[in-house]
Amino acid sequence: MREVTQTEVEGFLPEECYEGLVFDGLDLRRLDLTGSRIEECVFVDCNLGDSKLNGGKLTNCRFENVGLQGTDLFGVAITGCKFMAANFTQGTRLVVTSFSHVNLDYAVFRGVNLSGIEFADCSLREADLSLADLSEANLVNCDLDGVDWTGAITRDTDVRGSQLRGLDLRTGPKGFIVTTNQLVGLAEDIGVRVMDIVEYNVHETRTKY
Repeated sequence: MREVTQTEVEGFLPEECYEGLVFDGLDLRRLDLTGSRIEECVFVDCNLGDSKLNGGKLTNCRFENVGLQGTDLFGVAITGCKFMAANFTQGTRLVVTSFSHVNLDYAVFRGVNLSGIEFADCSLREADLSLADLSEANLVNCDLDGVDWTGAITRDTDVRGSQLRGLDLRTGPKGFIVTTNQLVGLAEDIGVRVMDIVEYNVHETRTKY
């Protein structure tokens, strides 16, 4: 991998392919990479504030301690990246964005509009989704253990195949789409024993006089 200098960044253009680059510690504010493919890159201690990644593809990149205030992620396909503990509440714009096989453990989405957003096979362990709008969002086959759902809006929110430990059906948000097996697990978590119905025959006894 090659380290990029601040001077080089000034020459970066939209709709290009950037692969195997290290941007550690650089100021990437207002950088326009609209429509670009960014692969196998590392962003540590970077400021991506007010940058534009619209319509681009982020693949197998690592983001750590990155400033996302005002970052545009409209229609971005994010695959195999790491956004652990990322704060998406700092004015980050997520619209028609898709996450696939992305590590979002401990990420903060408090109050963010995530309606219609797709999270496929992602890890969001102990992520903060409180007050977020997850209407018609897709979180299929994700690790959602320990997620904070406080005040979240869930309407037709698809979490089929996901791990949901910590979700209390008695107090948690309504409107999830789950499988039968998931529902049984959630019921058992709150002390409900789920048993199959046992069929039996009732034999009528007749007495002759």
